[in-house]
Amino acid sequence: MILKTILILCAVLISVVLVAIFLLPKERTATKTITFDHDCERVWGIYADPARQLEWRSDLKNVEMLNDTPPKAWVEVPHRGPAITFKETGSIPGERLTLTFTADGQFEGHHEAVFRPAENGCEGSFTEQVMLISPVAKLLSYIFFDLGEAIEKYGAEASDELHKQRQ
Repeated sequence: MILKTILILCAVLISVVLVAIFLLPKERTATKTITFDHDCERVWGIYADPARQLEWRSDLKNVEMLNDTPPKAWVEVPHRGPAITFKETGSIPGERLTLTFTADGQFEGHHEAVFRPAENGCEGSFTEQVMLISPVAKLLSYIFFDLGEAIEKYGAEASDELHKQRQ
């Protein structure tokens, strides 16, 4: 009787988790605005140079450049999670950087960074749009990954690197 009850509870729990996974939206979007105390050319330059990001981004284990000339393409290998392939789809130096990305059938998306002069530097508006393909990636994304927080961390580390370069 106890074993039967445990099996029924497990089946109900698994069913609830599966229903929850399928009810979660496949698309996630976040937009954050970050103000830098540097001019837009310098801010854009640090964002548009993926080969050097391994030097200042704490989440990266490796960056492999697939194409160094515009439109650039590269693979980022984070410390946690799958390798992500990025392709530059458009850029205006000092103003805009647009990318697409994909990770082995788990997710794909679009990133846009727009830079505008601000009173004491540059204002960056960053939008990340992710389509979660795999149900497992969808569940893990909602549990463990905050898109807005990731944009803010990237911005903070970029700002720190810009300050180091100034010294």
